[in-house]
Amino acid sequence: MAWETRANRRYYYRSLRLPGGRVVKEYFGCGAQAVRAAAEDDRKRKREQTIRDQLTTERQRTAAAEQLVTELHHESTALFTAALLAAGYHRLNYGPWRRSRTMIASNLEPPRKTQQPVQRTDKEARSRIRELAAKAQAGELTAVVEIRQLLADHPELFRRLGDLASHAQRAWINVIAGDNVELREMLIRKVGDLKRQLGAESADTAVAGLVADQVVSSWLALYYAELAESQSSPSSLKWAEFQLKRLESAHRRHLKSLAALSVFQRTFPRPQDTVAVADRDQSDAAHCVSKSDLESSRLQLCFS
Repeated sequence: MAWETRANRRYYYRSLRLPGGRVVKEYFGCGAQAVRAAAEDDRKRKREQTIRDQLTTERQRTAAAEQLVTELHHESTALFTAALLAAGYHRLNYGPWRRSRTMIASNLEPPRKTQQPVQRTDKEARSRIRELAAKAQAGELTAVVEIRQLLADHPELFRRLGDLASHAQRAWINVIAGDNVELREMLIRKVGDLKRQLGAESADTAVAGLVADQVVSSWLALYYAELAESQSSPSSLKWAEFQLKRLESAHRRHLKSLAALSVFQRTFPRPQDTVAVADRDQSDAAHCVSKSDLESSRLQLCFS
């Protein structure tokens, strides 16, 4: 889309791309029609540049928080998988986690304290855990034993991810609240309530607390995506597509976090949860007995 000079006169052409990919030029001449077409194209370019600037600003605003929550999701998923494999569970073709029947008794024993554990950096230990998890899911039992030993030798991995979860939650609270002090305090209290409800603060193991922190962090990202979509009307198709993709990504990540927490709580129930289930079963049994007694008394009255 430009003016072209031919024989000392300026003519306006508009470039168009056909469905087959070929580019053709549309001729508007040099009169009033050309001036109107040039002004229309100029307004279109400015509008598209404004949309690109808005998208760039929004991406830069949430880049740090997105990077933190994405890193937390990948790292916590890797440790969660390693913990289940070390406990004797496996999954086939991304199906449900099940107890492995091929796990021998020696692999279920607590890892031995080695005299001189292999010195690895934090990055090397996380990379090694991913490699061993892939081997363990392929059926290699020696990889499970090494995973258990590696988790025992490097407990700082869980502490580091716990700090990463705190940074991710703080970053999303800053993005959502901004300068609104009231909203910031509300979100801090909401995060605390979610952690108590999910058992992150009273978790028996580091993995359970880590998975609960992952759920809280992904919820903050989903809350921001839903809030941004409800408060801003899409000014263009690109902006609407960007908001939809962000919302779908946040929703998908939050559902995966909830699924991981559900699997872990079902696989490793806390003692108080076991007691609560037992009490509920006893009350249900008593209710069934009383109901059966009532039905038998009704039958006796009918046939007496």
